[in-house]
Order: sequence, then C-alpha cells, then structure tokens
Amino acid sequence: MRRTLVLLCAIGLSACSEAPTSPLGDDERTAFLDSLRIPETRSFTLGFTPWPYDFTDQAEAETYDALAAHSDLVAFHLDKGVPWEEARVGDPFPDNVQRQLDRMLDEADRFETVYVSATPQAQDRASLALVWGSGEHQPLPAAWETRAFDHPDVVAAYVAYCRRLIAFFDPDYFAYGIEVNGGLQLDHPNYVAFRSFAEQVYAALKADHPDLPIFLTFQTGSSVATWEEQWAVNRDLVALSDLVGMSTYPFWVSGLYEPEAADVSYLPGDWFAQMAALAPEKPFVIAETGYIAERLQLPGVLSVDGRELWQARYVDQMLWSAHQLDAEFVVWFVNRDYDQGWERLVDVGLDDDVFLIWRDTGLLDSSGDERLGMEVWDRWLAQPRR
Repeated sequence: MRRTLVLLCAIGLSACSEAPTSPLGDDERTAFLDSLRIPETRSFTLGFTPWPYDFTDQAEAETYDALAAHSDLVAFHLDKGVPWEEARVGDPFPDNVQRQLDRMLDEADRFETVYVSATPQAQDRASLALVWGSGEHQPLPAAWETRAFDHPDVVAAYVAYCRRLIAFFDPDYFAYGIEVNGGLQLDHPNYVAFRSFAEQVYAALKADHPDLPIFLTFQTGSSVATWEEQWAVNRDLVALSDLVGMSTYPFWVSGLYEPEAADVSYLPGDWFAQMAALAPEKPFVIAETGYIAERLQLPGVLSVDGRELWQARYVDQMLWSAHQLDAEFVVWFVNRDYDQGWERLVDVGLDDDVFLIWRDTGLLDSSGDERLGMEVWDRWLAQPRR
C-alpha cells in the first residue's frame, strides 16, 4: 500500500521489528491513565485507514468493524498509482480499481466523516505516479514515460480522476496530493512543473467544489531532502491547499530525531504547532500519523526501542496538541498490527522491508487486543464534538 525509501519519511530506513523489551505493568498503566487530560469536548473527528491486519476477506471485514467501533472518520488512502489513460479518455476504471473503490464505498456510510486522498506522485514523491490498473504501481505506458507533471494530458487526466473520485465518494475532505514535500526540493528538476500542475489542479477542483476542503499533505522528515528544504517547499505549496495537512511518524525522523528509544521525550512541545503555523488562518489536520509499540530494528544499521507506554504517551501528546490547535480531524495508521499480513507477504515472496516499518504501530496488537494507546484514543472519542 504505502511508501518507498523517501516515504520512509519518518524513518529514513527500511527495518524489521521484534517483541517489546518489557510488558506494561498494572501500576504503570493505572498511573498513566490517571494522569490523562481529557477535555469535555473535542474539535476533531478520529479515524483510521482500513489497512487490514491480514490480506483475507475476513480480516478486511474485521478491520472495518474495528474502525466502526473506534472512530467516526474513515480515511481512504489511494496511494496505488493512477489509472491515467482511463481517466484521460473517460473510460471505465480497470476492474481491479473499480472493485476496490466499490468496497470502500460500501463501508463509507458507517462513518460520520469520509476523507479521501489521492496523489499524482510516485512513491519517490518526485516523479509521476505509476499506473493503478490490474495491479498497483504498474509501469507507465511509453507515451507517458517522459511527460512532465504540467503536460496538458497529465493535468487533464488527473483533474478528471479527482473529479470522478469526488463524485463517487462525496467526501467531506479531499487531498489531491499526499506528502508532496517528500522527494521534491525547490531546485529539483521536477519542482517547477509540479507546482504548475498543482496550481492548475487546485484551481479546477475548487471551481467545481468551492465548499469542499481540497488540500495537500506535508510530511515531517525525508531521506533525500533536508529539514530546511522541506520547509521551503511547505511554505511555497501551502498556498495551494485549503488546510494544513500534516503527516508524521516521529519515532524516527532522519537527520533530526534518531533515538535509540522512542520514549517521546525528544519530541518538542511544538511538534504539531510548527506545522499548523505554516498558515495559521487555515484549518489544521493530522492527515496520518502512527507510533511504534514494539522494537524496530535493522541489524547493524538501526535499532529503536518501542513500548506500549511510549506509544500511549504519543497518542496523549498528539491528541492534546490537536485539541489545542483546534484540528478538524486526526488519522492513525494502522488500526491493528499486521504480523499475519507480513507472514503472508513473506510466503508469496513480497516481503519488502518497507512493509515492516508500520507493522507494530497498531492501537490493537497482533492478536486484536487493545493497547493502552487505544484507551486514550477511545476516551477522546467518547467526548462530543464541539
């Protein structure tokens, strides 16, 4: 579903994980829960992406049931490529694409809020997205291989694609670019064309849907761009976004925070506020986030200790910051650890280490049991929206 080496934005490296070093004691759990600050109302909806814990129909159904029990928002994250030619000429989407979209729509009515995100960028976040067809991220047709972002056919096809998604889902929020600062810098050869593309797409979609929040999301950290280079892009592109959308997985931020233990203590109090300050007049959303509850390790290269309590502390800090910033929604990835899904990928030879990075970020563990972070999450969810 997700990511590449650049999209290891919060990590910067591929990795594997192992069991936590120590269980959470009852006294520690009780003390933490007693310390929580839960306001009487919340500004934001709370949601997850429906990434399943295993790649079976049963796991998919159980994942949607878990989402419905623990959220009032669903986030359909369409980072699979783009059906470019079908969108350009107005043909039906490939059967595989339409089948997946239909499944999402079948579940959408279970949630108060629907957030749909798509992206024109490939998983390097610098080049044109590949094809979503019979599979994901398939090679571009020859005619598309040399087209820049601002090529008339690219702009027209992507606008048509977004229009069809909006008409199909009737979402409450729509992102037309995901983590757009991940692989581009202001002096990147593709940047000028991408900005021109974004200007045209944003203008077209806003003309069609003036009341629909249409926006871009910005990640924190990159393995190919410095922090300063990313923020220069953020400041330039936020003008083409109705919201300030933040994507962050700060248990490892390449070049900035590379802790041996992801105990949250290294995160500054303004971690979220600094992103919101890009455009204080615009609403703020946490478009995707997550935090490890178990050790993340790449032998000889990377070892970050993760624990259930530290994950819960991050949930607490993150939601409190969202409350202070009057955020409109928060999305967590993933709902449940996908150890079973990883084993299935290994069995079929698709065991790309990239899939391990978020394997243990679930607020439910691999057995489906609630972690302490889910208790924090649910206490906020129980509060009425203001």
